[in-house]
Amino acid sequence: MSIDTKNIQYIFELEDRKATFDVSIDEFGEGLGEASMPEWMRLDYEQCQNCTLKSSDCLVCAMAERIQTVIDTFGKDVSTEKVRVQVRTPQREFVQHCDLQTGIHSLLGLLMATCGCPHL
Repeated sequence: MSIDTKNIQYIFELEDRKATFDVSIDEFGEGLGEASMPEWMRLDYEQCQNCTLKSSDCLVCAMAERIQTVIDTFGKDVSTEKVRVQVRTPQREFVQHCDLQTGIHSLLGLLMATCGCPHL
């Protein structure tokens, strides 16, 4: 399968399902509407002390918006569950059999580094 040069794909194969995440390294956030946004995603909700953004300019915390799908997907799973994680980049594919938390850790690192937060 061919991957766009600006995308990295994570595929988690759990015992009962498969979850795929397409991470664009150039596009930030999905632009959730204010009505559907959980309170914790708002920039002014426990905003980081060193955050230079203003809630009048930016309603949503970039990192929170970026990781929301991961939380929704795996929020009820056991972190030590064994999974198969496949990572596809334009250059190569990686596969690892590990616990869920190890795979999520890798995915979150990429999401946080590409979220658009001025400090990350």
